[in-house]
Amino acid sequence: MSRLNPLLHEVLLGLGEPGRVHLVHLGYLALQGLVLFLWWPPRNDLYHVLATANPPDTLLAVVIALGVTLSYYSLRAGAEELMLPGQHPLGEWALGSRLPIGRILHGYIAGQLLQSAHALLLSSPLLLAAFAVGGGAWPALFASLGALLVQALFFRLSGALLYLMLGQRRTLALVSVRAVLLLGYAVPPFVLPAASHIMISHRLFDPSAPTTTETAPELLMFVLIYAALSALLTLVLFLLFSRHRDAAAAGREVRSGSGLGA
Repeated sequence: MSRLNPLLHEVLLGLGEPGRVHLVHLGYLALQGLVLFLWWPPRNDLYHVLATANPPDTLLAVVIALGVTLSYYSLRAGAEELMLPGQHPLGEWALGSRLPIGRILHGYIAGQLLQSAHALLLSSPLLLAAFAVGGGAWPALFASLGALLVQALFFRLSGALLYLMLGQRRTLALVSVRAVLLLGYAVPPFVLPAASHIMISHRLFDPSAPTTTETAPELLMFVLIYAALSALLTLVLFLLFSRHRDAAAAGREVRSGSGLGA
């Protein structure tokens, strides 16, 4: 355990401790459950829709709801609205510890992926219920959830960058986080469909659409887009933290030099 990245260690410990984050997850699960209820096919039509080539959109609706809630959670966690019990802010790790910035960001990203996987685990009963009634293929479901993990990482890093830029302006930061979520889901379907999780999920779960193998290039493009954006945001965070560390080190040298001169 001593070799485990300390940021990842914090996440592992925090997920097992009761706290506000668990209540937030409960709220997200309630929202996903509501979507499952609303898109559940009527009882008298259930046999008909399962026997035809047009199954209900239950699974698609639940996956989209999961995507929105996971993205929102990741944004809020990145902007430090939500912190696990015992978890320290990213800026505190970067500027208040001697760990290399690369290792800090590596642990931060690993922790985000673990938190996203935990959220998917909590939602798995709802997903399985939607899968049972909505049909579909296991590869399509796993592909969509894998794409969600990459997208959630992008939103987490976006939230972290917003917090670094606007953390002192709390109201503006709160509004910006929600604006990013709205733009991230409302704009891509019309401007860049390849970056829309709604569109890629529809392609994966629509019975009239090509098979998962045939939609693999579109799915790969989605993953590459968000992986590239996440890499770019990680680089920006690395440069910002490096500059702050250099400035802090220079300030200490100036103060030390002034003291010697005196």
